[in-house]
Amino acid sequence: GFVPAKVLKRDLKAGSGGVTFRNVLVVTQFVVSIVLLVGTAIVYNQLMFINNKSLGYSRENLIYFDMRGELWNRQSELAARLEQERLTQQYSRTSNLPTNLISGTMFLDWEGKDKNKQVIFAHLAIDDHFIDVFNIKMAAGRNFSKEFVADSSNYIINETAAEIMGVTPE
Repeated sequence: GFVPAKVLKRDLKAGSGGVTFRNVLVVTQFVVSIVLLVGTAIVYNQLMFINNKSLGYSRENLIYFDMRGELWNRQSELAARLEQERLTQQYSRTSNLPTNLISGTMFLDWEGKDKNKQVIFAHLAIDDHFIDVFNIKMAAGRNFSKEFVADSSNYIINETAAEIMGVTPE
């Protein structure tokens, strides 16, 4: 019968075809090994890039949790308790994490907007503590403040949005 081990060891008397077949297997194995090593290096470099990429905010000492149900209905009580504790005096409420933007709007108008161009802006609902808690460096402008009642309907835009809108940060 046919014994694969004998074919690979060249025990069959089939001429020089066995040597060629063996050489092809060795070369194929070598090529596959190189491809796997290169692929591993590429994946490793991508993971290092993701881990070390500056996200535009400080991830240190942040805790995030979803506020749903009863917790959502008792936000003011939670805020009061967080302010009482030394380790949680700096807190912020946001609709989502900056790295998990799942909602956006395209219904913004600004002076000079091309009416034929639709841009979708991802957005976060944030409070006046967000910029400080996340240690975000603002290129221009100011943070939200409880002193300005109009801030509840204002926007803070990033540099990419300013570029799209043709606005120079001031």
